[in-house]
Amino acid sequence: HQHQHQRHHHLGRRHSLGLLHRQTASSSSFTTLAAASSSSSEATTITDGGDNVNNNPPPPPPVMGDVVEVECTALAFGGRGICKLPGNGFVILCERAVPGERLMARITAVKKGGRFAEAVKEGASVRPSPHAVAAPCPYFHAGCGGCAWQDVAYDAQLAFKREQVLDVLTRIAKVDNAESILGDVAPSERTERYRNKMEFAFAAPAVAGSAAVVGLRPSGNHSAVIELPQGCMLQHPAADAILARCAEHLRTVPGAAAALPAFDRRTGTGVLRSVTIRTA
Repeated sequence: HQHQHQRHHHLGRRHSLGLLHRQTASSSSFTTLAAASSSSSEATTITDGGDNVNNNPPPPPPVMGDVVEVECTALAFGGRGICKLPGNGFVILCERAVPGERLMARITAVKKGGRFAEAVKEGASVRPSPHAVAAPCPYFHAGCGGCAWQDVAYDAQLAFKREQVLDVLTRIAKVDNAESILGDVAPSERTERYRNKMEFAFAAPAVAGSAAVVGLRPSGNHSAVIELPQGCMLQHPAADAILARCAEHLRTVPGAAAALPAFDRRTGTGVLRSVTIRTA
């Protein structure tokens, strides 16, 4: 009951850098987390970091809804940024955080009995990463979940991926000379229009009675979609034309909106779930 009281009391708090600390935990617990999800050797040595010399009781750990200012130090597998609260090293895995960036992160879940949290980036960067570039896609900052690193310089992406492989070889495979045997990452010839297959989801329209909409899901959202009237930069222009024609058919053909509603996972009603477009 006390735990529930604390969660409701602290819901929606906003913290500045240095004002929120995690209750002291053993360094081994943070090392275990890093071993499961880190992308660099720096992340594998996360410890509690605080000695609390004034013997003051530590502030409570973050709860869902808190907004905290953190700095991203590394990337985890899957592309989430590894961020740490100052003073005690409490770990937050944040969507679209980039190493070197200081940002506001909104807590979406607290995992493993409060040992680490998951978060999404809130608003613009407090201090951009030195690797930041302008995302070429108009839907990237609208929440589209199709890409994760469009705002990271490509040469930096290659370096981050190499660090992840090096970390696995060194820490998990126990390869002593991993640095010397691991070569450079071979860059892709194309960073756009390289996919020959894409799957798009349907969702209910914002206005009742309108046609179903089609697009890509926002990250972590299984009900909404981001519509892509200008197409997707990952696929061939011919696939963009097919996607646009699907959306147009639902909007303009008489009776199509009523006959082909989007499937609703909560109620089990509806027709359209997804459309897969493949080019050869």
